[in-house]
Amino acid sequence: MFQKTGVLFHHGIPSPVEITRAATASDEDGSRSLPNDGLTPRQQANAIRSIGLEPFLIGMPESGIARKWDYLRAVTHAYSGLGLPILISLELQAVENPAAAPGEGHAPRTPRSLGFHAVTAVGHRLEAVEAGAVKDDGPRLTATRLSRIFVHDDQAGPFARLWFHNNHIQTALPPRDNGDVVVAEPRHVIVPLYHKIRIPFDNVYRAVSDFDSAYNSFVLFLQSRDVRCAGTPLEWTIRLESVQGLKERFLAEMPDAVSSVRAAMSRLLTRNMPKYLWCCRASNGGLPMAELLYDATGLVQGSFFYDAFARHKLMEGFSAAAESPQAPENIRRSPDCLAVLRAIRQQKV
Repeated sequence: MFQKTGVLFHHGIPSPVEITRAATASDEDGSRSLPNDGLTPRQQANAIRSIGLEPFLIGMPESGIARKWDYLRAVTHAYSGLGLPILISLELQAVENPAAAPGEGHAPRTPRSLGFHAVTAVGHRLEAVEAGAVKDDGPRLTATRLSRIFVHDDQAGPFARLWFHNNHIQTALPPRDNGDVVVAEPRHVIVPLYHKIRIPFDNVYRAVSDFDSAYNSFVLFLQSRDVRCAGTPLEWTIRLESVQGLKERFLAEMPDAVSSVRAAMSRLLTRNMPKYLWCCRASNGGLPMAELLYDATGLVQGSFFYDAFARHKLMEGFSAAAESPQAPENIRRSPDCLAVLRAIRQQKV
């Protein structure tokens, strides 16, 4: 884990003994300096702070806010855009293997807890399937197409797989003696962040949700006037990127982009941009529609929107619709949405 952050943020790489010593240095409960039961979330956070990074703890929602499986996908996909190693805390459970169940009418055994376990996410796999929403009324996210997370697991080895199946996270751990398989329930995630990365994923997700809702209202507005439009729903890719990574991506995409998009990218390439940005890309059926940029080093209390540009003519119509008295109310009442549309209006598609 710290090998990767050492490359990203240029800190010294501690040995395993130094990590454990830093994690338990402030413990006053009489526990052993070499904890046999593993590290608590506080101890994990202490180890991250000892190398000069900020531990950002993200709890998994139990109900109401989002489906925990999709939320884990979204968070993992978002922060891995910067190449960050993501510490995932799991509760391991032994469940009856469906393939070994006696048959119809059999009541499966109650899952049995095997304790908690932490792994480090180092990669993932996306499937070519339709994207879904983290929340029922939220935007569709590319992250929901994530089928596997590749992790470093000190019990199963490097590049072990966690895969999503039937509302469970299947693990690479061997079956129990009675044939039960080992599955995992996500409990929390800890992301080691550079201290100037202040804007969390949830804030950016809410901003994208507002824009997506306003865009859907615009499409319905057009369809109510018999304007043929196939611009909904959008699929959003939300990822944390460094300014260097963003510029490299723009340079790679510019040769195949239309002139207006090339001009927008060129304008951004010559600006003094924040060191880290949230990059939110909208597409429809694989066709790029727009890109929204948020300053990851901004303040939550203020506006952290940075810039935006359209990749499709439909977005030009959307930005112009905000000035119409007949435009849906949720377009006009969102300051963040209006800021995005003003930025898009400055660009001619």
